[in-house]
Amino acid sequence: METFTSSNGNLKGRLIGGLILLALIYWLAPFAIVGSGTRGVLTTFGKVSDQVYDEGIHFRIPIVQQMH
Repeated sequence: METFTSSNGNLKGRLIGGLILLALIYWLAPFAIVGSGTRGVLTTFGKVSDQVYDEGIHFRIPIVQQMH
């Protein structure tokens, strides 16, 4: 007689792992988007840079820099 086992535990683990991976990708994203009609200012460890960024996609160093 064959027995079938439920793979709910495996599915739940993959779902949690996928959500953690998506959160890490979002948190470590190397790009900052400045919305249309706005300007962006980049901070590095809280220090404001002199450059003002136009709208569009800009590179940043994850965790270290933030676009405001």
